[in-house]
Amino acid sequence: GDVYPHEIDTWDRDGESLVWVKLPQLAKGESFFVQWGGGTVESSNASGTWNDSYAGVWHMGEADGVCRNSTRHGSAYDATPKGAISESVRYDGSDAPVGGARTTAKTSLAYLSVPSTDDLHHDGVFTISGWVRCEAGSRYFRLFSRKEDYMQTGWEAESNSGSMTTFWARGNASAPQVPFELPSPGLLKNWVHLAFVYDATTLSVYGNGKRIALGTINQAHDNGLDISIGCNSNGTEAFVQGAFDECRLMGGAASADW
Repeated sequence: GDVYPHEIDTWDRDGESLVWVKLPQLAKGESFFVQWGGGTVESSNASGTWNDSYAGVWHMGEADGVCRNSTRHGSAYDATPKGAISESVRYDGSDAPVGGARTTAKTSLAYLSVPSTDDLHHDGVFTISGWVRCEAGSRYFRLFSRKEDYMQTGWEAESNSGSMTTFWARGNASAPQVPFELPSPGLLKNWVHLAFVYDATTLSVYGNGKRIALGTINQAHDNGLDISIGCNSNGTEAFVQGAFDECRLMGGAASADW
């Protein structure tokens, strides 16, 4: 008789719908019921679907414009198109990992920007993740960044000279950095799920659920800068021509099981 917190991502009465459900546990053989169409059904509770540790959950399913944040923080941390915003539109391929996805840039510099999360004090310990697919990338393009340039305070994940398979991640300053390698073809015309888990000292990098790198970086302090998806923090340096789906930012170092 309990109604689980749930978020209706997309609803199509004549086709495929997508709903996120927060379950207290899920063991082999267990099931839960979905009910709709009756006057007693409780409405979607999007913010309650995501644990309080989440600062941002962006499904990237919007056709254009702002990518809405589904957590309890709501629009405070929406992901807003910047640069050539006309290029920030729904991904037009049929292979998006979950529901719709968002193209950040096709030919010109465009990216998604999330306001500074300093108030949440997450940058000492945090996890950021998402599905990424690339068509092309300028030299040293950023996947996720909270830096205006590589020397300053913050953190970022960056391509090694435009490579689609060789990357590094860093905290404050330019070194030390944690290199990581994706199997060929890497991100080139290929969806890869990446997760960066940072515990104030150690950074773990996961590719498609497997840890592919582990190392030490300088502590990533709060810096007042926006978080960029697909470019550096203020959109002045290298950007990626590609698409993102189901991006997440949470306070705390996620477990390997997560």
